Amino acid sequence: MKNSFYGIISIILLGLLVHQYTPWWSIVIVAAIVGSIINEHAGKSFLYGFIGVFLLWGIAAYQIDSANESILSTRMAEIFGANMIIATALLGGLIGGLGALTGTLGQRIFR
Repeated sequence: MKNSFYGIISIILLGLLVHQYTPWWSIVIVAAIVGSIINEHAGKSFLYGFIGVFLLWGIAAYQIDSANESILSTRMAEIFGANMIIATALLGGLIGGLGALTGTLGQRIFR
């Protein structure tokens, strides 16, 4: 439990730092590094990677959406029929979870 909390917080903080200077896919590398360092069970690793990036991208999407008065997300929701903030957070969570899982399983190969 303690490692999972630290894993989630580490992914969020490192993700915030790395996203300032690198492309969107760099969060996978961050999640993989944190997953290999924390080295939990594969399911837990996926879960804290998912939660960390879900929160990071969900909050970022909400902030961007609030800044432009929800103009783009409203139009996109009409086209796709889904809440774009939640869709962004879910996609980011899936990417982060798979990154953390890759880091954990990759670390076990070399152990």
